[in-house]
Amino acid sequence: MIGGADNKKQPAYLSFQALNKIMRNIDKPQFDYDGFKVVYDANPDFQAYVKNFDDKGVTLATKVEAPSDAQ
Repeated sequence: MIGGADNKKQPAYLSFQALNKIMRNIDKPQFDYDGFKVVYDANPDFQAYVKNFDDKGVTLATKVEAPSDAQ
C-alpha cells in the first residue's frame, strides 16, 4: 500500500474498519486503537511504516503528507 501510494503521490490512510477487513482476509488478528498501540509500541520496525494513528485509524508512512498530517 505504501509503495502504491508513493507511486501515485498520495497519502495512505486506513480506518480501523478497513484495516480489520484486510486482517480478516489474511486470517490475522484485528485491531482497535488500544490493541494497535500495544503492537506499535512493542515493535520499532513496525513503527517505520506508520506516520500517525488515532482512535479512527492509521496514516501510513508515505512520501506525501495527508491533510491531517500538516496541522
